[in-house]
Amino acid sequence: QTYGRNRTSKDLRLRWLAHAVDILVERFPSLKVAFVDQAQLEQQGPTQYSVLMRRRHKDDPVASKSAPVTGIYEAYRIRLPHNRYSHRGIVLGEGKPENQNHSTVFAFGEGLQAIDMNQDNYVAEALKARNLLEDLTAGGMKPHEHFADDDKHLQLTSHTSASELKFHVHRRMERTMPIGIVGCREWIFSDKTGALGQYAAATEYAFSTIQQRTMAHPGRVRMHYGHPDIFNKVYCMTRGGISKGTRTLHISEDVFSGINLTLRGARIRYKEFIAVGKGRDMGFDSILGYQKKISGGA
Repeated sequence: QTYGRNRTSKDLRLRWLAHAVDILVERFPSLKVAFVDQAQLEQQGPTQYSVLMRRRHKDDPVASKSAPVTGIYEAYRIRLPHNRYSHRGIVLGEGKPENQNHSTVFAFGEGLQAIDMNQDNYVAEALKARNLLEDLTAGGMKPHEHFADDDKHLQLTSHTSASELKFHVHRRMERTMPIGIVGCREWIFSDKTGALGQYAAATEYAFSTIQQRTMAHPGRVRMHYGHPDIFNKVYCMTRGGISKGTRTLHISEDVFSGINLTLRGARIRYKEFIAVGKGRDMGFDSILGYQKKISGGA
């Protein structure tokens, strides 16, 4: 969200930060940047836009002949709702979850992964991504049947017990419930940098691996933690987005995202055949801030 303000700021340092992002986009053609831009219109007043920019191609049109041609091209611009009475737009909460929600519309495909910048992976692990995506579509491809007597393999008679009927209804619900999130575990590669690195890696291993594993099996209450998790994009877009970002209330936006999908009838899976590397904080203040966030969310 700060990129849109930085590139038109009067401060030279902030404009240089925006220009540094432009350099990355020009150097890496596959990199695209989504941000919230603000404009002042005569009839509508303050207006916000969700903008996606990328590297300019040779056949891209020029917006204005008088304006200088740069290596950055604005691919999409979507006008966002704005409350002119409260002077507030769509950004109601923290920066990260709001960025994820407004940029979801620019993502292609059915799976959505909001991975952090401090994460990395091996090529061998990346080859398993196809198997992980198969778990995202399992269970939601079969035709929906509303009642138990729609099942051709179930014959309702006077001898059918309540437990048998409950079993068939439960199996029907499992087949028709879509998969909202498929998660995987993380491993910390910054544990060899010193005592602080080992401490941060130990806390992360206990929270994001051991606890998530126990909550998934046998607890069946694992919601969402871990940014390698893959979302069902269409299901999330039609049910409030992939993050809950209200300030003070939704401190741990990851958990509330899983709760949001669970309350709306989706299932969440957790697989351990694939793992994604992660680098943790190296300073006392940053480690303390992370622990404060986790304790505040709990």
